Amino acid sequence: MIDARANRPPGTVRARLPLYAVRWTPLLIGINLLMFVVLAGANVMQTGQNILTSLLVGASGSTLLRLGAKVNFLIVEGELWRLFTAMFLHIGLMHIIFNMLALKIFGEQVERLMGSSRFLLIYLLSGLFGSVASFAFSPNISAGASGAIFGIIGAFTAFFLRNRETFGEMASQQLRSMGGLILVNLLLGISVPGIDNYAHLGGLISGLLLGLLLAPTYELARRSGTGEAQAQERGLRIPIAVVALGGIALLVAAFVVARAITPLYPTS
Repeated sequence: MIDARANRPPGTVRARLPLYAVRWTPLLIGINLLMFVVLAGANVMQTGQNILTSLLVGASGSTLLRLGAKVNFLIVEGELWRLFTAMFLHIGLMHIIFNMLALKIFGEQVERLMGSSRFLLIYLLSGLFGSVASFAFSPNISAGASGAIFGIIGAFTAFFLRNRETFGEMASQQLRSMGGLILVNLLLGISVPGIDNYAHLGGLISGLLLGLLLAPTYELARRSGTGEAQAQERGLRIPIAVVALGGIALLVAAFVVARAITPLYPTS
């Protein structure tokens, strides 16, 4: 159930919003946690560091490199798969805790609102756009699901942008909250060393655009004699296959541009 303010008739009503089942969010959390353990184990074997330190502090740069972190000069040499694998590696316990908490909170909401297929497309494409943005503007080794998670946050924001007239004050409150959350996190990225703000921005912008294309929009059909309304989807959404193909084409174009301007990680 969701409180919403209908345009006609005026007044706040209780609206029943159709929701989808959550499937991919817990699986993605599980994959990220598994890879975190694998990374720590690989770091122990490669460096001899004890497992507790590997989990708390994070793996060495050489271990991250071996398991698929974003490394610019290797991507230039043809290891494009790093743009994808970097999304599933995390550096230290706090890194993965914050990311997985955010994924659980916002991932479940976006998957319920948009459905599993749309959620997964937004997650993967946002993560890849985040990696490409980092590749284009940062010479540092980087890893993490932050780009994909910022994409999910962008899509959640897009849902309320598209439904702000139907959901009235509730949508306005959500948009203010999301704007504050995004601003605080971007400021943290600027002020705290080691945070890849370029990946955050790339994921956020792509997630917002994907959300605007894929998010359902609703109108409220009020039931006479009751204080409730049924939220009914209006208009046609762009088919997911069309958005996927367009997103992939834009991703390729973005990579070509990024390849031309990327600062290479030093090779010596």
